Amino acid sequence: MGSYLRPTELKEALAALAAGPRVILAGGTDYYPARVGQPLDDDLLDITALPDLRRIVDEGEHWRIPALATWTDLLETPLPPLFDGLKLAAREVGGVQIQNAGTLCGNLCNASPAADGTPNLLALDALVELSSARATRRLPVAEFVTGNRATVLRPEEMVTALVVPKPKHEARSTFLKLGARKYLIISIVMAAVVVEIADGSVANARVAVGSCSAVAQRLPALEAALTGRPLDANLADLVQPEHLAPLSPIDDVRGTAAYRREAALTVVKRAIGAGRMRSPAQQVAFTVNGRRVEIHVDPVRRLADVLREDLGLTGTKVGCNAGDCGACTVRLDGRQVCACLRGWRRRRCRVGRWSPSRA
Repeated sequence: MGSYLRPTELKEALAALAAGPRVILAGGTDYYPARVGQPLDDDLLDITALPDLRRIVDEGEHWRIPALATWTDLLETPLPPLFDGLKLAAREVGGVQIQNAGTLCGNLCNASPAADGTPNLLALDALVELSSARATRRLPVAEFVTGNRATVLRPEEMVTALVVPKPKHEARSTFLKLGARKYLIISIVMAAVVVEIADGSVANARVAVGSCSAVAQRLPALEAALTGRPLDANLADLVQPEHLAPLSPIDDVRGTAAYRREAALTVVKRAIGAGRMRSPAQQVAFTVNGRRVEIHVDPVRRLADVLREDLGLTGTKVGCNAGDCGACTVRLDGRQVCACLRGWRRRRCRVGRWSPSRA
């Protein structure tokens, strides 16, 4: 049986790591599933009681995402369109229970080639803050993750934050993920895109692809091709197969290398051509229970969230976050839909109550 520590001060946690290696436990959503049926004999360092490591904050020149910030924390924090892609990825990380417990830093430290957060952090030019009892250092995400389940984290260090620098220009982002089904999946291909905009053109572009290499990869040749171009629906036409040269997909149970490479081309094109890249928010007019409503909607939000948070219609529940339990069911233009899975693809629609007797 291993030892268990739950410090209440950061310096206490770092002192414990200096005394010997320990498995750091934050959300535990990767740790516990990997040890089903096995004795828990690791020396654990539970950091969940550490203060000031939860709230995402604007620190002037950058945003700071601390070690204990969860995917739900990210979704609930008001952030500019630069973070839309990362928020879209947050919706894809397991179900709502996993999103409530799992942390962004833990997702990165797990270093899975299919980690939903990593391509977005690459596209955001994020830095990883590593702390020990002796010093603190920061590294780009691309230098932190070195391979499948491999990072440069030293035994005496822990990740204390992710640091996202503020762009020079207005920025927008998106994220697309391809899997064998709609939800609760491990990616076959995923792409994250960030564009900075000046005078209607792309001033800077960052594109990253995951699940197609041992480590998520930026596409520098494509980024260069996009820079200086008008931000319009034709931007996606610039994407060419040779832009995917940094990728090294493999054959596995989810898809062949050839399929992954072909799918990556399509996913990247769709991400770059996504409407939210040209307009990060939209005015939506619709009818709810017979009442006309017009609101300004962030495209990363779901129908369920707007009904509950903006319109106060809390009878629409979010239970499984996967479209299984039916607690979020509404009628959309006369059809039964799961509001937890429905985004804002339409500018005009009718939403009403749903009950089994009306199905």
